[in-house]
Amino acid sequence: MFAGVAILALVLSFSQAEGCGSASTRIHSLAFSRDGQQLAAAKLNWRNANVSLKSYAADIARTISLIDVDSASATKVVDRGFIAGNQGPATEFLRQDNESFGFNSDGASLFFLSFGGGGIRRIDLKSGEITGFINLGPNDEVLSFVLSQDRTVVAATSWNSGVCLVDADDAKQIVSDPNLFAFSPFRPNLGLSANNRWVGTLESDKLNLFDATAKLRAGPTFPCSGAFAFGPRADQFAVVEENNLSICDLTTNETRILPHTGEITLVKFMDEETLVATTGSEVILLDIASGKVTKWFRDQEYVTALATSPDGKTVAIGDSQGNVILWDTTTGDSSIVQVPGRSGYPWTPPAGILAALALYAYSRRKRPISGQVVQH
Repeated sequence: MFAGVAILALVLSFSQAEGCGSASTRIHSLAFSRDGQQLAAAKLNWRNANVSLKSYAADIARTISLIDVDSASATKVVDRGFIAGNQGPATEFLRQDNESFGFNSDGASLFFLSFGGGGIRRIDLKSGEITGFINLGPNDEVLSFVLSQDRTVVAATSWNSGVCLVDADDAKQIVSDPNLFAFSPFRPNLGLSANNRWVGTLESDKLNLFDATAKLRAGPTFPCSGAFAFGPRADQFAVVEENNLSICDLTTNETRILPHTGEITLVKFMDEETLVATTGSEVILLDIASGKVTKWFRDQEYVTALATSPDGKTVAIGDSQGNVILWDTTTGDSSIVQVPGRSGYPWTPPAGILAALALYAYSRRKRPISGQVVQH
């Protein structure tokens, strides 16, 4: 029996112990309210258990908080989710800058994905009650969604329903195509133009556009191996192809490569004339006309999420240490906001205790006394 306990303890010490792997965190996504006074932040905590007998992410927690922009402080927790156990590569959780939440038009409600599968929830921020639910189909899991710039339309994608546009107020489907699909591990994969006409989906190395006014008829495609973003103009968007950042115009069908070199991981529009982009731990402002860097901010950690305020003055930065930074691009000042996350996990014995238990069990195994004949 003691030998069995010893073997079990050794297995657990390498596969389930808190002493194995490391605690990890990141800001998953950020979104400003339409008036720019509130910022929603989703923070992930998990155990990076890429060790013997247990690989990838385990015990993943998501905490959605509200931040008051003026005071640069977290005001309340909106939702907490937790999924225990080994989740494999967990691409659906750890995809960086996933835009799958956002405020409604008056900032009184927040849309967000059910954690771990399901539909889109709408929560009243004052009462904390769920006041709406968007589900694309029975037993269908929404993978990603994005709110339109006017906060009236939700563009969503799922395994069974393809790509759908849904009215944000009454949750009725506007248009859908089950043959379309938008899912890209580790990258933003869905976008909606400013006039709600063009739906963008990312497919490996290209950006596909579909016309929502023509039952999602296929439109033009553009090379895109990285991030993309629609601008405040209906015909304007930016795409990243390898190390090239391009501005595209749907009216003239022109694509112009900006004279910027270096890997770009995330990109957003500040306004019609300025882009904000990330290159690892650095955030830069780019003048669209000249392509020149006008301002820059360096985080000490890798940037994992990005959002711009409606007035084009503040950039919200989320990093790989779970920090949110508010950067005032007018004054150059920045403030770090500590947002809550999950600090405790289901208890599993530390590796040291399990190893000691294994040694004790091994030492207590039945052994023949010296000189004793053991009969079989």
